[in-house]
Amino acid sequence: MFYKIKSALCSIALLIFISACGGEKLNVKPIELTFDTSSLSSPTGTRISLSWSSINAEKCTASGDWSGNKGITGIEEVILTKETNNYILTCSAPAGNSVTKNIQVEGYRMISGSVSSSWDNLIYRIYYDENRNFKYDSGEYFVESLLDGSFSIRFKSGLISAEILNKNAQNTNLINNFLVIAELNNFQDYIYLSSLSSLGIEEFLSDQLNYVLGISQSLDIDTFNIDNSESINSEYKKVWILERQISTILLSILKITEENSQIDNSFDIYQIISKVFLSNQNVNDVSSFLVIKNIMNEAYLYFSLLQLEDNILRNIATSITALTRVYETNLLNDSFHIFHNFIFDIFLTDLTNFIKKNNDSSMISSSYQANLVDYIYTSQGLESPIDQAFLRKNISIPIQDISNTNFIIVDKEQDQYLGHPSSIMLGDNRTILVVYPKGHGAGEIVYKKSYDAGLSWTSRLETPESWNSSKEVPIIYRMTDDKDIERLVLFSSLYPIRSSISEDEGITWSELEPIGNFGGIVAMASIIKRQDGSYIGFFQDDGRFIDGAGAGEDAPDYDSDDSYFTLYSSTSNDGGLTWNAPSEIYKNNEIYLCEPGAILSPDGNQIALLLRENKRVKNSHIIFSDDGGISWSLPRELPAALTGDRHIAKYINANQILISYRDRSIDRIYGGDNDYYGDWVSWVGSFDDLRYGFEGYKKIRIMDNKHPNDAAYTGIEILEDGSILGISYGYWTKNEQPFIVAKNIHID
Repeated sequence: MFYKIKSALCSIALLIFISACGGEKLNVKPIELTFDTSSLSSPTGTRISLSWSSINAEKCTASGDWSGNKGITGIEEVILTKETNNYILTCSAPAGNSVTKNIQVEGYRMISGSVSSSWDNLIYRIYYDENRNFKYDSGEYFVESLLDGSFSIRFKSGLISAEILNKNAQNTNLINNFLVIAELNNFQDYIYLSSLSSLGIEEFLSDQLNYVLGISQSLDIDTFNIDNSESINSEYKKVWILERQISTILLSILKITEENSQIDNSFDIYQIISKVFLSNQNVNDVSSFLVIKNIMNEAYLYFSLLQLEDNILRNIATSITALTRVYETNLLNDSFHIFHNFIFDIFLTDLTNFIKKNNDSSMISSSYQANLVDYIYTSQGLESPIDQAFLRKNISIPIQDISNTNFIIVDKEQDQYLGHPSSIMLGDNRTILVVYPKGHGAGEIVYKKSYDAGLSWTSRLETPESWNSSKEVPIIYRMTDDKDIERLVLFSSLYPIRSSISEDEGITWSELEPIGNFGGIVAMASIIKRQDGSYIGFFQDDGRFIDGAGAGEDAPDYDSDDSYFTLYSSTSNDGGLTWNAPSEIYKNNEIYLCEPGAILSPDGNQIALLLRENKRVKNSHIIFSDDGGISWSLPRELPAALTGDRHIAKYINANQILISYRDRSIDRIYGGDNDYYGDWVSWVGSFDDLRYGFEGYKKIRIMDNKHPNDAAYTGIEILEDGSILGISYGYWTKNEQPFIVAKNIHID
């Protein structure tokens, strides 16, 4: 024990001795480290510079989101790969001491985007609406777009909005309230802000947007640029059209309500549009008058300070409908800026005048409905692409003459006038029924059939006894009721209008019975099936037969200068069995409009009536209805190429219409005389040609009539192979009575 204690004391003494003999304390110098970055916040995928310098360090080592041995001084570029990037640098000395510094760099993702170019040369504030109050609040992050609406902005989840910054002095309030929105939940490279994306946010239609507008579910409205030329020429064209149509509706209601203090921005109107779209069971057609009128009605109820009469709302809706349809045409290819200027300079002024009742709203809305192209240009002091004055007096489209091709005689009788046929084809696409009077516009009704699409015809078939008492031309239709029961309905007019019914495809017929206590001339001249399944028929009267007052032998002279021609419509809700009392469409004694020939627009939203002018002071006319025949535009003269009597119109394919009629154009063709006056002719064109006043594609001379003006009441049937069969009457042989022929109409 003594030995161990002695040894320990010696060791301690030795240490004290060494220290006392000159040993010094180790000198560890502190490390100084400077660590910096070129940016604390940059887009992911971009490079930033990290720089550092150290004193008293022997080496440096990187960790975190970079790695490796580094020099004691240096600069290095790194790529930001995520939202939070941590760069750690540790520098150490030989003595083992070290210093560590950390830099955190925000890596954010940039998205590019664009605001709809529905309106030109506007700068937008693009911002994140953090509290979803649909207005910009101070402190919310924003960028400004370029004049073309393009922008680049940091990605953040939430509601991204765009409001207009540069103000149009004429429409400052309007511009202040215009807002487009999109929901941005996940990162995407591109965002397109439009009226469609606005309807797609969770407050409105959300994931139902594509369904209610009939858009493919595979299309993401927010992620493609529908202003891109490739998109417009592809499957996205429908979306391009819809976006501009909804923007036009939005702009219109903003204008109507701009003095209403309840309007802060477009939010309320998007809400109204969404409500209407969701309430419709079928896919919404935004260019439908009924959809737009429903939106106007909802706006009327929503904004309590808005007090407009129903006829004003109807005329506003008619005008908006006409504008939305323009986007569905090729009219904007070279003139979008003209259309844009028209909307802001003329249309918004017209809306103001409608609201303040400063003009005849019916006349102005008729300019939109029946004469829009001409109105767009002339209202701005521009030369219209449609020279209506020239087209009323000249025919410039090609004329095809097939008058020398073969025809089939349907019926001919020595010294007997046979005329004014009407036909229908049955569901087998081969059996054709034809009826016609034995006499000029009156007399017993003759009935025949063809079982081989017009190649051959039966002898005259047995008819009900009452058919012998027909006082006017017979007209035949196929109709279906809401129980899918199909029937054939034959009309014979004057007073009263009578009908005969067959429910076995024309094998048997009922006797002629009055359809009501009213009469008319050439009834029903045409019938249209409306979108609700009901039918609307059209006819005219000169005052003698509508109530039977002039139907007797002592009838007054209705051929005087002060007589009036009136167009009428009547509706049936049961497939043609019964008909409602007639409604007056148009009445005038300066022009005698009659024999209304109806045709629906391809989308079924608009009815056009082509009208014979029987006073012979002007060309034929046309009128339009957007609401199923409740209201109508004012008449507009047709070009000379469509002037004639008894227009019968049918689609020969999805877009082209053939109209058969008796030529009555007494004016010039290519500067020469009209050799086709009184002949059986047809016109080929589109519904847009009718709607906007263009001349059409071509005219066809079908048969040469040897009489100056008596021919060409016609039945037109489109056969199963797509060929066109016409059935008509005329003086086809000189010095003989007219007879009935069938002829294939070939279009070169």
